[in-house]
This record gives sequence, structure tokens and C-alpha cells, in this order.
Amino acid sequence: MDQEQEVEAQEQQNVPEEQEVEAQQIEDGIKEHLKKPDIPKLDRILKAGTELLFGKDSHYKMLDGLESSQDVSGDLGKGAFGMALMLLKQSGNTLPGELLIPAGVILLARLVEFMNSEGSGMPQVSEDDYEQAVHVFTTLTMDKLDPEFKNKIQSQGQPLLNQEVQ
Repeated sequence: MDQEQEVEAQEQQNVPEEQEVEAQQIEDGIKEHLKKPDIPKLDRILKAGTELLFGKDSHYKMLDGLESSQDVSGDLGKGAFGMALMLLKQSGNTLPGELLIPAGVILLARLVEFMNSEGSGMPQVSEDDYEQAVHVFTTLTMDKLDPEFKNKIQSQGQPLLNQEVQ
């Protein structure tokens, strides 16, 4: 092995391997931390959200625009927020607010798995993009559900996201 090949081999060893987003692993981890009575409630939200994401009548509407997105993580996070509001509205505002974020995180992971699957025709989403999408979704959701959220964040000196979705 010449010196150039050794340097290249060393660089490859130092590059961390990209982690894949695994929806089932994320779901299992979230469910481990929920109270037992909340798990069936979460499952109902996930079922409705999965139907909205992947149902034949809504699938393409939900994914519209992601194929040509210049900000996949932001668009995913905003889209998840929009979907959460749709689920909340469909439930007649009876959906448990404390389960909205866990459900959204899981549904985002399911969507990312689909987008990353071979032949989806969608842009590939890295774990970093997924994490940023979760951050956008969580921030928008907390801002909507918790009237004190803006004050709490601003009192810590943190900027709020530029909110386009209402």
C-alpha cells in the first residue's frame, strides 16, 4: 500500500458512518417512556397519521413539494406540523396534546424511511436532516400548544424559528 492509499484508508476509518433513521426503533423508545394507558392512544394517532401520510387519497398531497425541496428538513418539519394540526382538527380537538409531539416524531421517522427507500423517487434524508425536521416540528407545535412557550424560549435568550405555518 503506498502512502496515498494509506492516507485514504485512514480518512475512511475516521469518517463516522451515517446512521439511518429507523422508525420502529424510535417508536419503541418513545413507548418505553409512556404511561401504559397512553400507548393505545398513541397507536390511534399513529394509525390516523399513517393513513394521512400513505393513504391513496392523501399520499401525493402530503408529499407534494418535497421532491424539489431546497430545505428538506425545514419542509418536513413544517409539513409534520401541518399534519398534526389536521389530525387535531379531525379529532375535534380531542387528540391528547401531550401525545402530539411523540406521534409526530414517529410519523416523521416513518416518512423518512419511505423517502430513503429504494425507488421512492424522493430526496434522501440524512439523520441530521431528520433531527432538524423534528426540531422544527417540535418548536412549531410547542409554540401553538403552549401559550408560554415563546416567553420561555426568549427568556433563555433563544431565537424562535421563523414561523410561516399558522
